[in-house]
Order: sequence, then structure tokens, then C-alpha cells
Amino acid sequence: DRILAAAVVAYRRARDGALVTYPHAKMVLNQLLKEGYKLAVVSDAPRFEAWVRLVYLGLQHTFDLVLTFDDTGHHKPDPTPFRMALEKLDVQPGRAVIIGDWKERDILGGRNAGLHTVYARYGDQYSKYADKAADDETEPDFVVDDLMQLLEVLDRLNTPDGKVEA
Repeated sequence: DRILAAAVVAYRRARDGALVTYPHAKMVLNQLLKEGYKLAVVSDAPRFEAWVRLVYLGLQHTFDLVLTFDDTGHHKPDPTPFRMALEKLDVQPGRAVIIGDWKERDILGGRNAGLHTVYARYGDQYSKYADKAADDETEPDFVVDDLMQLLEVLDRLNTPDGKVEA
């Protein structure tokens, strides 16, 4: 038991040590908050794990909503988690944006729920399709290589009748 416990602790330290925000993340999130955007996390992770990550990164007070698999019972790309987030935030799908780094889950799920989709190419470390042409289902509306570009995307999407929500 002692050896197993030591191995688990070593693994968790290594994993948590690798957990960092993407460049410009805190600056962009703070700017979006200042501008009055509603911000949500839609995660396939269990609730506790999602909150541990947010607290570890110092982002626990940043989001209006954190919705996890424990809350929805559905994994992305099922549109249910996205629709639940929209309902809880009282936002129409056409006024919302999903930014995600996994085309087959985030982009497809957002598209299935009627959201504008932004592919964070800089964060895609899992998909073997990151540099491959996407099919129509996973083709995002926008592609960003730096989170700062999200501000430009939102400027393009904003219309005189109101804001989209990030």
C-alpha cells in the first residue's frame, strides 16, 4: 500500500505540475468579464475534477457556470451539455460561442447545439486530425492560434442588437 500510495502521489504531482493556462488566457477571460460576457465551462470531466483544475489554475471565480458530466449525464459531442448551459445562462444558441481544442467533441458538439464554433488549434494535443482537413461536421466557423484572437472573433460576431456570449 505504501508503494502504491507513493506512486499515486508522484503521478498526481507530475500531472498537476503540467497543468497551466494557455498563453493570454487570464487576460482574455478578464477582458470578457469586463465587457459583460457570460462565461461557462462545459466539461466531460467529473464535477470534482473540473473544480480542482479551476482552483489549481486560479480560475474558480471566473465563470458564471461550470457544467460537467455529473450535471448532464452526456459527453460531448452530444448537444445536451451545451443546451443545458445555454438554458441555465438564458442565452440563445445563435448568440453563443464555443471555443474548444477538440474538433470531434467541442466543435461538433457546439455545432450540433447551434453555437458559433471557434477551434483553438493551439490546444489540440489529443486529436490526430489537428492538421488534417476537417469534414463538414467538424469544420469550425473560426480557427485561432492564440486566445487573443478570440477577441477579434467576437468583434466580428457582435451585431448592433446585442452581444454573443462566450
